[in-house]
Amino acid sequence: MNALPTTLHALLLELSHSNDEYEVCIALGKLISEIRSDLSFEIFLRDSHLGMHSIIQKGDRSNEEYAIMFLQHAGTMHGEVHYSSCRESEQLQLLSLVCTIASMELSGIKQQFSASLGERKIGRSSLLMHTITEMLSEIILQSTPQGIASVAGQFLMGQLLVSSYAIITPDQAGMKHILSSNGMTNDDLQHILSTIDNHQEYQLIQGHACIGMMHGGTSFGSIILGKRHSESCTEDDMYFISIMGTVIAVSLERARLYEEEQILAILKKEMEIAGIVQKNLLPTFPIHYPHCECSGIHIPSLEIGGDYMDIIPYSDGSLAVIMADVSGKGIGSAMIMSMVKSACSLLVKQDKGPKEIVHELNDVLYKHTPPEIFVTCNIVKVNSEKNTLISINAGHEAPLLRNVEGTIVQLQKGCMVLGVKPQLYTIESEELSIAQGDILCLYTDGVYDSSLQQKDILSTILGDIVHNTSLSAKEFLDDIVKQQALYSSEFPVDDKTLLLLRFI
Repeated sequence: MNALPTTLHALLLELSHSNDEYEVCIALGKLISEIRSDLSFEIFLRDSHLGMHSIIQKGDRSNEEYAIMFLQHAGTMHGEVHYSSCRESEQLQLLSLVCTIASMELSGIKQQFSASLGERKIGRSSLLMHTITEMLSEIILQSTPQGIASVAGQFLMGQLLVSSYAIITPDQAGMKHILSSNGMTNDDLQHILSTIDNHQEYQLIQGHACIGMMHGGTSFGSIILGKRHSESCTEDDMYFISIMGTVIAVSLERARLYEEEQILAILKKEMEIAGIVQKNLLPTFPIHYPHCECSGIHIPSLEIGGDYMDIIPYSDGSLAVIMADVSGKGIGSAMIMSMVKSACSLLVKQDKGPKEIVHELNDVLYKHTPPEIFVTCNIVKVNSEKNTLISINAGHEAPLLRNVEGTIVQLQKGCMVLGVKPQLYTIESEELSIAQGDILCLYTDGVYDSSLQQKDILSTILGDIVHNTSLSAKEFLDDIVKQQALYSSEFPVDDKTLLLLRFI
C-alpha cells in the first residue's frame, strides 16, 4: 500500500487529462485495479437515449454477488460501476473517491462537448450568414438579370460545391428563359423549362431539385440543382438556397424597376425637349396688327399636346386665324400638329383661301397619317379692308363672334373632320361683317371637357363680360380664363387652348 498514493496520483493525473468518456473509463479501470487487483468489475456508460453500455470489464462476475456504485455528478447520471463485494472500508472509500472524481471528469467532458457543439453550430451559422451577406453585397451591384444570375451561380458553386445548376426566370409573357447555367445538358434544361411550375416553392423534376425564387407573393423563377447535389442537400444547403432565391428575386425586381426608371427618365427628357419645340411652334402673345390685337393661351394636359393655334398674315395684310386639334395626345399628336403648322404656313404664303387650305390639309393628313388619326380645325380669314371674315369649321368647336352689343354668333358652317376621307366633296363657309370692339374667340374642346357643368361655359362667360372697350385683348382673355377656372375641374383631362382677337 506504500506505493499506492504515488500510483493513484499518477492515475488521477491521467484521469484529469482524459479527452473523452472512453479515456475516462480506461483511467477509472486502472485506478480500481490499483485499489484492489483481484476485484472483478464492469464500467457502464449511459448514452443520450438512457441506455447503459459496457465499456470496461475485468474478471468474471457471473457467479458472484456484486455491488453498484453510481457515476453521478450535479444531478446527471453518467453511468455505473458494478464490482464484486468489497468489505474493506478503506478500499470502499478510495473506490467511492475515484468514482466521484471520474463522474466530475465525465461532467466536464460533456459540458465541453456541448459547448464545442454549440460553437460549431454558431460557427457554421456565422459562416453561412457571412456568405449570405457577401452574396447580397455582390448581387446588389449588378444591374442586369444576367449579371445577377451569374454572381448567384458563382456562390452556388463556391458555397455548396455545386457542379451543375441553372437559374431561370419568366418574362412578361410567361415564357421561361435561362439566365445562367453550368454543367446541365440541353435536354435536361428543355425538359425542365417545359415542365416546371414557377409558382411552386419546391419541385423535383427528373432528380433535379427546383427551388422557387419568391418575393412579395410573386414568382421570379427558379434555381435548378444538378441531380447529384439534389440527392445530398442538407438543411443548411436548403436554407442558403432559399435565401439566395429571395435575394435574386429582390434584385431582379430592383433591376426591372431601374430599367423602367431609366426609360422613363429618357422619355421625360424627350418630352421636355418636345414640349419646348412645340412651345416655340406656337405664337408668342400678345400680338398687335393694324386692325386687331390678339392674345392666346395653351395648357397641355401632358408635357406636350395636340392642339395648334396660329395667326399667319397674308401678303395683303389679311390674317389667317387657325385653331386645330389632333386626335390623341403625346408625341405622335405633337408631330402631326407640327405637320399641320408647316402646311398652313406654306399655303398662306401661297395666298390660298380657307377652302383651298382645308382641301390641301385633308389631302396631306389622309396620305401621311394612320387611318385612326383625324384633325378638327377652324380656318378664319380676317379681311381688314372689307371689315369681314370668312370662316370654315372642319368638325371643330364653333368659334364665337361677340359684337359690341353682347350678341354672340357661333360660326358652325364647314365640313367633316380632316384626314378621314381622300376627298372633301362639300365645304360650306360663312362670311360675316366685323366692327370695332367685336371679339372673335376660338378654342379647343378641352375648354368644355374640363368643365364641371354641362353647359356652354364659354358663351356664358363671354355674354357676362362687362362692356369695357378700354380692355385689351390680353385683359379680356385673362378675364375669360379666370371666369372659366371657376367652372373647371382641378386637373385638365384634355389640352386647353384659347385664342382671342379684339378688333380695333
